Amino acid sequence: MKLSYRKRDVAMKKETPIANFIFLIATVLMRIRGLFRDKKGEVLLTGAKRGDVILDYGCGIGFNTIPAAEIVGKDGMVYALDVHPLAIKSVEKKIREKELKNVKTILSGLNTGLPEESVDIVLLYNVLPMVKNRPALIKELY
Repeated sequence: MKLSYRKRDVAMKKETPIANFIFLIATVLMRIRGLFRDKKGEVLLTGAKRGDVILDYGCGIGFNTIPAAEIVGKDGMVYALDVHPLAIKSVEKKIREKELKNVKTILSGLNTGLPEESVDIVLLYNVLPMVKNRPALIKELY
């Protein structure tokens, strides 16, 4: 299958972070939503298990990152990627508070910087609506 797209569409809408104020509002909404969801259960539905390597693409405030880290344990790894510096800062704070050694953050837009076939599971929650060029994203993640 051939993917075609215009050069100017290669970048994601999310390549440029949203304004800090909007990010903070989204953070509050995510925390409220988190009260009504089984975050660990949602990650388990992916088939995640001890020792897996997971990429939480568009990790935001770590809504799924931390439960994923608990599931994969010390033998696994979770990469938390987001384009917004405040998101990465939030996840790094949680990593320190929980003393997690199996989470690494990546501040980036489309490119993960990870070697091919190095990830077992990609979490892609609430990200696709923000992606301008979905074929480029799928190519990067697959």
